[in-house]
Amino acid sequence: MVDVLSFQKYEVEFLLHQNWEDPRLRYEDGGKYKYLNAISHYQSLWTPDIYFIKHGEFKAPLAQVHMALKIFNNGSVRYITRRSMILNCQGNLQIFPFDNPKCPFAIESGK
Repeated sequence: MVDVLSFQKYEVEFLLHQNWEDPRLRYEDGGKYKYLNAISHYQSLWTPDIYFIKHGEFKAPLAQVHMALKIFNNGSVRYITRRSMILNCQGNLQIFPFDNPKCPFAIESGK
């Protein structure tokens, strides 16, 4: 029996949550605010580089939708953005629709 592999494309949209510490952003406000909403300062802040190691491509146009950028008084940062990708997936047509397609990709971060 010969496996008949099929390559399919799947569109995925996901929220990417990032958390990191930046001691330069610590502040003291006497406990007045739980966090600062800093989305309008996104271009001014350091953010970690994110690399997508994957089979596929980004959905065009590559435009990040910034969802949230919160700075906490201890210097921790929480950043949430929406991303869209088109993944190349492998499946077995002989057992379709009961196949289990694989759509591998990985995310790495560099400092």
